[in-house]
Amino acid sequence: MNSILPPSTIGLIGNGPFVRSSATAAKALGFTVVTFGPQPTNVADSHITASYDDISALARLADQSDVVAYELENADPAIVQQWEKLVPVFPSSRILRLTQHRIEEKEFIQSIGLPTAAFEPVNRKTGIIAAQQRIGYPAIIKRCRLAPEQKDQRRVETATQAQMAIGDLGGEDLIWEQLIDVERELSIVGARGSDGSIVIWPIALPAAFQERALEIFRSIVTQLDVIGIFSVELFFLADGQLMVNKLIPGIRIAGSQAVHNNTPSPFGNHIRAICGLPFEPTTSYQD
Repeated sequence: MNSILPPSTIGLIGNGPFVRSSATAAKALGFTVVTFGPQPTNVADSHITASYDDISALARLADQSDVVAYELENADPAIVQQWEKLVPVFPSSRILRLTQHRIEEKEFIQSIGLPTAAFEPVNRKTGIIAAQQRIGYPAIIKRCRLAPEQKDQRRVETATQAQMAIGDLGGEDLIWEQLIDVERELSIVGARGSDGSIVIWPIALPAAFQERALEIFRSIVTQLDVIGIFSVELFFLADGQLMVNKLIPGIRIAGSQAVHNNTPSPFGNHIRAICGLPFEPTTSYQD
């Protein structure tokens, strides 16, 4: 990846805190910032007001930008693929697609040797007996894809409850997941550069488990070829085991406060990553 230097233009799609913080960090580094979305952000040098699927407006953003990042966890990967034809975009549509589907996500995590809760795909016609026999009760039945404004999951303790939950959740593309006895949930938040370098912000774990958490993060972002900020949500179990629960391209709320309080700015290092620049030195973990 060729380095992108100030005062080149960074395009940011979205209107949330991640975009606003990234815009502020980019301008502090000397970059020009153009934001894109239905509502102005008031933090950029300019803004293109349009819907996220407006390809002609996105073409204008691409013409103005040297690189684009976005804050849309539920964006349509097919639309992001359209963006990628116009300009370098982070996170990639591949990462977005994988992190939006619970089974694909867990299969990836297990494929690189990391633990997750036991799971089985189910729908109203198949998979129920296998899930009962392999995982049993209590369990959590979830939609594989997040459905905005719809109930996302159900806890079940009997076969009758399971059948009702499957019907209530739409009956298709569901995951039956082992209910884990979690001592604590935590997020590892870090960034990976285009050269493979990694920086991770502090995590509240006993020292004996911190290196394992860092190994998990390093393995995931390397295998996915992440560029920019990324979060890994973990379960910390009573026996000290760390289990991967969720992957998030960006910052999960659970880890955001600790990250926001760090110096140098994590968003500055996010901008450095997507522009192919070295990370600013930090007192956090750096590889």
